[in-house]
Amino acid sequence: MAGNTENGRPSVSGSGFCYLCGEGTSKSWQKCSSRDETCQIEACSLECLKIHFNEEGSDAAGSGGENSKCNAFKMNQNDEVGRFLQATRQIRPQEIVLKDPPLIIAPQSLPVCLICLKPLTESNLEAPPIGSYCQLCSYPMCSAECASEHRSCQYQEECELLAKIAISPTEDVKLNHPSLLYSMIGVLRLLLAQDKLHKPFDKNWIAHMMDHREDLFNDKVMTNHVNSMSKLLLEDMELRSRFNENDVIHAFGVLRINSFGIDTKMGGRGRGLFPLLALMSHSCQSNLQHEQSKSMSAMPMVLTAQRTIEEGEELTIRYIDTIQVGYLERQKLLEDQWYFKCGCTRCKDPSDCGTWSNSISCFQCANPRLSPANDTVKWACKNCQAEIVQYNLVEEVIHSSYEQWNNSIENGLKNGDLTPSFNLLGDMKHGQLSRFHNMVIKMSLQLAKSYFQLGPKSRKEDHFNCKLLCEEILQFLTMIDPGTTKVMATFLLQYNKTKVVLDKINFEEGNLTRADYLQSIKEAVIVQSRAQKVLLQEV
Repeated sequence: MAGNTENGRPSVSGSGFCYLCGEGTSKSWQKCSSRDETCQIEACSLECLKIHFNEEGSDAAGSGGENSKCNAFKMNQNDEVGRFLQATRQIRPQEIVLKDPPLIIAPQSLPVCLICLKPLTESNLEAPPIGSYCQLCSYPMCSAECASEHRSCQYQEECELLAKIAISPTEDVKLNHPSLLYSMIGVLRLLLAQDKLHKPFDKNWIAHMMDHREDLFNDKVMTNHVNSMSKLLLEDMELRSRFNENDVIHAFGVLRINSFGIDTKMGGRGRGLFPLLALMSHSCQSNLQHEQSKSMSAMPMVLTAQRTIEEGEELTIRYIDTIQVGYLERQKLLEDQWYFKCGCTRCKDPSDCGTWSNSISCFQCANPRLSPANDTVKWACKNCQAEIVQYNLVEEVIHSSYEQWNNSIENGLKNGDLTPSFNLLGDMKHGQLSRFHNMVIKMSLQLAKSYFQLGPKSRKEDHFNCKLLCEEILQFLTMIDPGTTKVMATFLLQYNKTKVVLDKINFEEGNLTRADYLQSIKEAVIVQSRAQKVLLQEV
């Protein structure tokens, strides 16, 4: 992954270089042949040019055609983040920017079936015919079909190598316990795949991916883990004639930094390495959403524009949930997993786009502007400039609010009455926590979902409270996460449903005229159509 950006707009690559791999082009270069006369990309090969066209319009040779549609991105690089992707024209909201199939898929570290990645069960570990082992390598699988497939041509080399370590399913595999026997599968698959990959996503492409080896080896636990993995691969599997410790370290680091969680069609879970997605930088206000396709056999990651993206703008995604997580927590998550501190526009803004979601009420002026400085030790009020260095005071405020909330929502769900929790949340917004504090947002989301579950049994008061919650959540999302997202569409749809119910009740009680009620229904149909279009968009 490219890490964090927004340190100024990067310069556009000049002509004479391949738009994707960056190699110098020559007299035999390939140019875009689509109807879009404004497209000026140049490619060093047909293989690179093929990636420039979506699958609906490209021909068999991948050279495009007059009906082909260009993918609106190219690779660029700078000293700050390395390689990244950049828009080559204006991209509209909800436009699919690219579809990126994985180079490999593999388990994380828990015992799963090596084929479909479904979690293993106790019965899978038993001897056949109850359990299903691969007859060559003895790894347990979820079914006889998967056990047979592991011996097929696609996995034959892997299977033969795993057979050399001669595992015992009943002794070496512990369900729900992380194991080196599974965490190394991804590294093995990436090493073996590199000689079989084709341009542009070949061995050279993998070699240029970030591995953060220096950061990894600052962690003793990680160092020991990689050393154990190297011994298993190079010595026990006898791969030293083909690979060395540097190869193992790079493959491990590439997967650790660049892979994404995936779900398989068979109900399994693991990780996938996506060659283009790996170039995407993080931003807490990203311009793309990424979602794994549920309809395509290759299981590509589909990237869709969240808002209008201008030509020359860097394409960004979010590595983590940035809605319910505050500034300090976001920075810690990003530094622990990807070894960088976020410097995006949102993180540089003490007000968090005007929401003050990281702030609590000042202990001196009571204004909800007491915010974290550059570290977790000092907090400063943006209103009266008072400073505190006792971080435990801030922690006490947040922890106390969290404890109160947990007790309240637990009792509310048990008693079927969420009004006390709604009132407590209102008190917190006007107390020590700011109106849009990230803890308040977490509580609001939890309470809104609890109201959704009440369904038709809800009282008028419940519908009214749910509508207010949805309004606040939508306002917060509009401020910190502008654009069209499925989260926004979900709460817009729920707000719409609640408003329709309330308007119906008010009409029946004589508090709403027939004309206003009919107008409300017309507006609700439009909102519902727009929200469902976003939620039902197939990728």
